[in-house]
Amino acid sequence: MQNQPIFYIIAPFLIEIGDKTFTKFSNLILIFAPMLQQVGKSAFQQCFMLRRVIGDNISIVQQNAFDDCYSLRDFSFENVTQLEPSCFMNCGFKSIKLQNVNDFDVTQCFDSQFQLENLDLPDSTTLNGDHIYSCDNLAVIKLPAVKELKLGDEFASVKVTSDSSEAAKLNRKISDFVQTDVKIDEQRVKDLKLNICGEFGRILYSRNFDANFNHKKLKSVFLLNTTNIPVQAFHQHYLLNSAFCPNCAEVSREAFSECLNLVRFRSRKLAVIKEKAFYYCNCLAQIDCSQLKLISPQSFSYCNSLVNLELPLIEELHNSFEGCTGLLQIIAPNLGQDYYGNFYVVTLSNKNARKRFQEILIDEFQERKRLKAILGLQKQKCAVQRQQIKNLKTVE
Repeated sequence: MQNQPIFYIIAPFLIEIGDKTFTKFSNLILIFAPMLQQVGKSAFQQCFMLRRVIGDNISIVQQNAFDDCYSLRDFSFENVTQLEPSCFMNCGFKSIKLQNVNDFDVTQCFDSQFQLENLDLPDSTTLNGDHIYSCDNLAVIKLPAVKELKLGDEFASVKVTSDSSEAAKLNRKISDFVQTDVKIDEQRVKDLKLNICGEFGRILYSRNFDANFNHKKLKSVFLLNTTNIPVQAFHQHYLLNSAFCPNCAEVSREAFSECLNLVRFRSRKLAVIKEKAFYYCNCLAQIDCSQLKLISPQSFSYCNSLVNLELPLIEELHNSFEGCTGLLQIIAPNLGQDYYGNFYVVTLSNKNARKRFQEILIDEFQERKRLKAILGLQKQKCAVQRQQIKNLKTVE
């Protein structure tokens, strides 16, 4: 079954998932298991595209269960009582709330949460910072019941909420949870034409890229006139989720490398991508390559969330997609030579053999054109019926 692209698992009566059951299911994006109670060791390890687990009855998560699920952002911790070491290592959580975990003493159960900013521990009486490893962006913790707090110098900037206990507030600054989800404001985009720039709601609206500006805490950028993203401009910006650069024609070497949580890059003029430009962007799922003329070695290496790419102008791939475990197909009609990889390449010679499947994004679903047409037709019929009923009432 691992050789088939499985996007969803629907298991309404499943109680337990055994060890290594779905390890390395590269295209798995969603699990629906409302009665699930226990997840075994390494059950979903290296399911790089897994974003959401729907199961409000999960109580036990065993060792390495979701290890290297880079895209995992949505999980119900409501009834979780037992967490084993490294069960959520290298996931993409922005906020975590552990309702029924009394003592946060599981060594490195949330190891390497590079996007985690808010941690809510309503029932924890103790907290040892040694058990929170490589969560460099952790900003605010809620600790209303904590009696003993042990945080080292690496957590000096971490704040606590106003309803935390007095023990938690000792020598700590007070703050609400930080905003983690953002959306581009169209009015702010219009204001850019009037040269009204700045950071609003963790999104930078600017006419050009400014190397002196600290972009590390941003969730998104909108760069109106930028035509080139400089070398290592956003290298290791772990919180960055999207970049909108409508006039960008070139992305330089390592410009977005290791932006582990970058989901989309938007530019309809993108023509050149240099070496390692998007290297290790595990969550990158959306990028327009319709005008792309040059792609370089390792440009997209280890972009595990790419599924289907169209490269109409590309003549050579240059080993640009090494380690792209989720990639199923590349449409490249002008490819000058045969290319052999772990994914299917459609060239001019086999252009009628392209595979058709629903494309999946990390945080949105693209409907099939036929389905959208059917829905549109149904909406029109409903509108006509509503108007007819309205006319009848008027006559009466």
